[in-house]
Amino acid sequence: QLFCKTVSDKRYTTFVKAIRTRDSIHKQTMNSEFLLRKSVASSLFLLGAIAFLFTAVPQTEAAEVYVGQWNNRKYNTKGTMAATLTKGQGNSWSGVFTGMAIGKNYRFTATFTERMHQGKRMLQGNSRIDGSRYKWAAYIVGSNLSGSYRAANGNNGNFSGRKR
Repeated sequence: QLFCKTVSDKRYTTFVKAIRTRDSIHKQTMNSEFLLRKSVASSLFLLGAIAFLFTAVPQTEAAEVYVGQWNNRKYNTKGTMAATLTKGQGNSWSGVFTGMAIGKNYRFTATFTERMHQGKRMLQGNSRIDGSRYKWAAYIVGSNLSGSYRAANGNNGNFSGRKR
């Protein structure tokens, strides 16, 4: 009986070692597969991020700044103006207008669409200033900007500037 027990213990010990070895190899394989998947996923994420950075940023041209005057026919007032116009994608433009009106500084933005007509860059757009909707139309020839505006509240007038 002692001999049988010893043989049984040896078989049991060998069996346990084999199971532990198998489990260890399995765990190493799983860890290797996990690390490989993690590495591939990280690489794909990095490549995707790089691709996003190069394609998602809209390309715009440098801003054009025009400095000049504006007038308001409704109130017979006038003032200084600087129009910073930036071409966006396609035929879209954005404008930031700053200056002085009735002794106060002003700043507002407008969006425009562009079309070429007889050698002139024609811009038309809309904005909202102090709750009123404004419609804008302007054209650029060479280094000169000329335009007009009309608002729902009756404000209307002209503006012009020279490229700085």
